[in-house]
Amino acid sequence: MLTGDPYRNLNLNKNATIRDIENNYKLLVRKHKITCSEKRKQETKPNKSEIEKEKRYLKKLTNSYKLLSNRRMKELYDHYYYEEMVKECDKNKENNDGNPSFLKSLSSSSTSTTPTKTTTTTSSSTTTTTTTTTTSLFLKDLTHLFMNITYYPIREYGYFIQSSVNINGGFDESVFNFKELPKYGLTRLYKGILLSSICLNQLDACRSIILGKVAGSIFGLKSHSLIGKVLRFASKSAVLLPFCLVIDVYVLAPEEYSLIQVVRDCILKRSDGGTTFKFSNLYYSFFPILSIMITKKLIRGSFEYLKEKINKKYQDDRDSKKLAILKSLFSNVGLLSSFLCCPLQVIYIQYPKLIINSFLENNTSPIPSSLNPISIALEIYKNNNNSFGKFFYGLVPYVLSNVYLHYITSIAITTNTNNKKSTYDYFDIFS
Repeated sequence: MLTGDPYRNLNLNKNATIRDIENNYKLLVRKHKITCSEKRKQETKPNKSEIEKEKRYLKKLTNSYKLLSNRRMKELYDHYYYEEMVKECDKNKENNDGNPSFLKSLSSSSTSTTPTKTTTTTSSSTTTTTTTTTTSLFLKDLTHLFMNITYYPIREYGYFIQSSVNINGGFDESVFNFKELPKYGLTRLYKGILLSSICLNQLDACRSIILGKVAGSIFGLKSHSLIGKVLRFASKSAVLLPFCLVIDVYVLAPEEYSLIQVVRDCILKRSDGGTTFKFSNLYYSFFPILSIMITKKLIRGSFEYLKEKINKKYQDDRDSKKLAILKSLFSNVGLLSSFLCCPLQVIYIQYPKLIINSFLENNTSPIPSSLNPISIALEIYKNNNNSFGKFFYGLVPYVLSNVYLHYITSIAITTNTNNKKSTYDYFDIFS
C-alpha cells in the first residue's frame, strides 16, 4: 500500500526525472539506515515501536519509488491522481494512508477489503479507472503503430542507400537496386515491418517477463540494482541481436526470398555443404555488432548527459549567452547524435550484406569469417579513394528517421503528463 503523495515522500516535485527519483530514493534510504544504526547504538534495549515506525517509513519510500520508477504507472498517476492525492495530503496536513483506487488496482498485493464509508464511490471509481487505463494503453498502442508506419519507410530508404556502399569500392547493386523501387512501390520499403515493430517487441516482452521471474522471484535481485541492469543488458543482447540480424538479412535479401528461406538457407544451413542446421550462425559477428551498438549508445548517452547538464546550468544562470547558445545547440540530441552515428551504421550494414552476398555467390558456402569494425572502416576508406564520403551515405534519411523517432518517442512518453524530460537508460543499447 502506498502512503501519501510519492513525490512528497521522496522530496521531489512532479517534473522530476526517473534519474532524480532513483537518486533521491537511494539518498533517503542511505540517510535512514545511518540514522537507524546510530539510534540502535544509543539504545540499551530495542524499542519495538520505533523499529516498526522505521520499517513503515522505509516501506513508504520503497512503494513510492516502485510507482514513480515505472514509466507507465507514473504517467497514469500524474494524469489522474496527482491532484487528488495532493489535495488529500494538504487537507490532512500529513501523509495519511489514503490510497486511491488507481494505486489499489496497480498493486497486486492489495487483495484485502477494508470496509470504509465510501465503498460505493471507491468501486465506481475503480471501474472508471480500469476503463480509462485500458483506453490510455490502447491509445499508446495506436501511437506506437502510427510511429512505425510513418517512421519505417524513411529508415528503410536510408538503410538501402547505406547498404549500397561496397567494401571493395564503388557501389553494390546486388543487394538492392534503386531501379526496382518504382516496380515494387512502398511494399519494398515496408518489408520486415511486422518483424521489427511487433515480433521484436513481443520477444522483448517475453524476455523481460522470464528475466523478472528468474532474477526477481528466485534470486531476489532488484531491477534497479547494478547486477539487475547487467543481466538485462546481457539478456537483451543474447536474445535481440540475433533476431535483429535475421530482420536485416531478410530486408536486404532479393524480393523473391521469403523469411523462411532467408532463415533456413541464408543463415542456418551455411555449413557442411548446406545439409545441417548451424544455430551458432545466428550469432555471426556477435561481438563486433555489439561493440557498434554500444558505441552508438555511448554517443547518444553523452549528448543526453551534456544536454541535462547544460539545461541545469542554464536554469541557474539565464543571463549567460554562452549557455544560451549551448542550450540551443543541444536542443535536438537526435540530430547531433545521428550525424556521428551514421558512419557506424554504414559499417554495421556490411555484416548482413556479407551473409546475403556470399549466399548469392555460392549458396552452399559457409558464412564468411567475421571482420572487426575497424578493418571494415579501413577497407571502405582505402577502396573509395581515401575518402570519408561513403561513411555519410544515406545521412539525410538516417538523420530524419532518428530525429523523427526521437520526437515521436518524447511525445509518447510525455503524453498526458507535465514531465517534458524523457528517461535515458544507459544500459539499454536498443533504445
